[in-house]
Amino acid sequence: MSDLPKGWAWTTLGQLGSWRGGGTPSKRNPSFWEGGTISWLSPKDMGDTVLKGTQDHITESAVSESATSLIPADSVAIVVRSGILERTVPIALVPFETTLNQDMKAISPYVGVDSRWLLYALISQVDVILGTCRKDGTTVASIDTSRLRALPIPLPPLAEQHRIVELLEDHLSRLDAADGTLAAVARRIDALTDALAIDAVGVAPGAMLPQDWEWRSLESLSSGSSYGTSTKCDPQGQGTPVVRIPNIRGGALDLADMKYAVDLELHLDQLHLKAGDLLFVRTNGSPTLIGRTGVVRRDVAIAFASYLIRFQLGSVDVADWVHLVVSSPQWREQIVKAAASSAGQYNLNQTFLKRLQIPLPPVDMRTEILTAHSDAYGDLARLLQDSHAALSRSAALRRAVLRAAFNGELVDQDPNDEPAAVALERLRAESKPPRKRAAKRTAAASTRG
Repeated sequence: MSDLPKGWAWTTLGQLGSWRGGGTPSKRNPSFWEGGTISWLSPKDMGDTVLKGTQDHITESAVSESATSLIPADSVAIVVRSGILERTVPIALVPFETTLNQDMKAISPYVGVDSRWLLYALISQVDVILGTCRKDGTTVASIDTSRLRALPIPLPPLAEQHRIVELLEDHLSRLDAADGTLAAVARRIDALTDALAIDAVGVAPGAMLPQDWEWRSLESLSSGSSYGTSTKCDPQGQGTPVVRIPNIRGGALDLADMKYAVDLELHLDQLHLKAGDLLFVRTNGSPTLIGRTGVVRRDVAIAFASYLIRFQLGSVDVADWVHLVVSSPQWREQIVKAAASSAGQYNLNQTFLKRLQIPLPPVDMRTEILTAHSDAYGDLARLLQDSHAALSRSAALRRAVLRAAFNGELVDQDPNDEPAAVALERLRAESKPPRKRAAKRTAAASTRG
């Protein structure tokens, strides 16, 4: 561990607050849900770093008779099981009392730990959490909470925590404003992209087709379809490279950030990608990503992950057309609606995609439409690329500000502040994490009283 600024001390995340998990009250018991007034937090609520509310509410009987627990206000919630853990870790401050589901944990900071400081400290460690605490499962990734609790955290004096938060939020609010402007630009580009796709495809699902067009199922256009590999992959792996959800960008494959199979003896030749393959994102926590597609333009000795489904269309031209169709708003609506949601996770199955109806124009007309669409989309794509580059620079600046804050470089140290080591000794003596059952009884009693 590196040297710390004067007055700071090393501790672990598990020593900064009491930890509580969650659960899902039975949907079969109406008394757990009907007329509920107690917030129930799940991954789908985690859109902001400071939450304003939850979509779902449960009753007092659900709290006392299920695995969920009441979490005090100003706790920090973290998603520990979700497909989105492939690329980030949703973390948020919950300024109101709540319960939460089984895919989440909450940290209630002890006296002497600023809840907002804890929020930003965790956010600053997202890359470390993904690198050292994530476990890749066969369906969705998860966070090993024992490793998470053992994560080293540099703790400044409480007064300095307050100063860090005040200045940090000032800097981050400016970056948030800039990101908001860039997001508005991206939304406008998305709207124009949708309009181009609608105009290019020219028909809606189930509509009467122009002469010489025909409806074809995706299965009939494909020589085969399959799920990908669930083998463990790592950026430092030495085995076969494996395409994942982050590699599906803009309708194509982005191979800049690859992972490789850890098992050197595993043969994945049957999953190697070929020109004309179309990859669908089949499972994810975000409805905006579910069903997104990427066209493979050349044969590559690269496999694909189990989060994806491959349809072997045999022709880049056909794959481009299907990609255009399924990316248009009318087909996106069908796909998202078909993706069953379970605990915030959306899933597409192969059977639905096989039956998906695609309007197919004659070859010469298809080529003409694709060419015209590509020309029209080119300017929008370049503008979107510039927008993404600006967002990347903003994210890099955000990381730099957070790094400075938790290296003790953002604010000056005050020799009059109580050293963090003294506060830690007091925390160890005074703060005992409550047993789960006792915590639930106490919380439920305080709610009733």
